[in-house]
Amino acid sequence: MNFNNMFKRNIAMKIVSFSMALLIWFYATTEQKVEIRMKAVCEFQNLGESLSVYKTNSDTMDVLFKGKSRDFLIMNLLRRRPTFKINLSSLDKGVYKFTIDKESVRVEHSKNIYAVSVLFPKNIELEIDSVGKREIVVYPVITGRPSNGFTISGEVKVLPQKISVTGPKKMIDSLNMMKTEEISIDNCKKEIVKKTKLNFEGRPVLSEIKEVTVKIPIETVITKEFKDVPVIFVNKKSGISIEPDSVSVDIRISGPGKMLEELLAGEISPIIDISNIYKKGIYTVQITIPKQKYIEVLSINPQSIKLKAK
Repeated sequence: MNFNNMFKRNIAMKIVSFSMALLIWFYATTEQKVEIRMKAVCEFQNLGESLSVYKTNSDTMDVLFKGKSRDFLIMNLLRRRPTFKINLSSLDKGVYKFTIDKESVRVEHSKNIYAVSVLFPKNIELEIDSVGKREIVVYPVITGRPSNGFTISGEVKVLPQKISVTGPKKMIDSLNMMKTEEISIDNCKKEIVKKTKLNFEGRPVLSEIKEVTVKIPIETVITKEFKDVPVIFVNKKSGISIEPDSVSVDIRISGPGKMLEELLAGEISPIIDISNIYKKGIYTVQITIPKQKYIEVLSINPQSIKLKAK
């Protein structure tokens, strides 16, 4: 028997037969009634313009639905989602509690799918507040590190720097800034200018501005040395004299190229704090340099000296 010839004969009839069998199987399968647990989304309606929903215990509910497999399949294909609506037209500021019954939960344009029971939560609790409005600063969220040998070389700029937000007054009054979505600078070797979205973090807050431009200056790191930089004595007690009364050190620092090229020795201020020297004696004191933005102190030579108080 030649199997190749057997499969080649009546190909059209075989395709039709297979298609019919597939359709019958699909129809039989999707005609079955099933129960499926899904999340229904709450829609608050008709709230006064001067009011806003401040917080809720939940804006979704787990609901058990029943219907034919076919209807659930169509629902998913058309991206229809279960919802329940709460009418807030008669409400003012305050705290309210609504019990949601299964009849109020439905899938639009899907009459054959219906709620069997509301599982969790059984109630929706919410607080309504008056609407507040104010300007707040945008804070850029930066993650990662530039490539080796590079660094952030100056102020990170955000345009616009401030945005106007509206929402529940209690929330608006406590909101000090609006963060952006994360901006990674991993392995970067040059300035970054990027549009990024604001991160509302799920707050019921609105703004006409949804994204900002963030500018992050990145430059090559260089090192620079200063010789014989005078040290400043601070917090000296009255009636105490110090020997030696003048000291100088060598300093080695690193930082952004342009900044260090323009930096003068007088702008680096090594200090010795002698606030703890209040009587005669020999003391070992540390030499420190106040921290400066974008600049790292690599070495101070010497790091400490002996002083004689008399």
